Amino acid sequence: MYEDGTSIESGACISPDLSYAIQIVTTKNNEGNTQVSQVEYTINGAVFSMSFTEAGAKRNPITFVAGKNIAEIVKTANSTELSFISQDDFELVE
Repeated sequence: MYEDGTSIESGACISPDLSYAIQIVTTKNNEGNTQVSQVEYTINGAVFSMSFTEAGAKRNPITFVAGKNIAEIVKTANSTELSFISQDDFELVE
């Protein structure tokens, strides 16, 4: 998503001039407690975590690398993939 919390629409172009983030949302269980207090996730294999004291959403900024970018919540099957193709410098040939 964009760093301001707006979702990136499917097929949208990723701009290196904009800021992006990963968002994780937790919920409450039947007893009214949050289901998790710390969530570990990976971005392209690097491990990060978010701590939650109550149900809700948290975002952390991310930087895309050229090629596939994979975010996954550790110990779950929840993952998402985004491909980022950077437009390299070009030279105008006349």
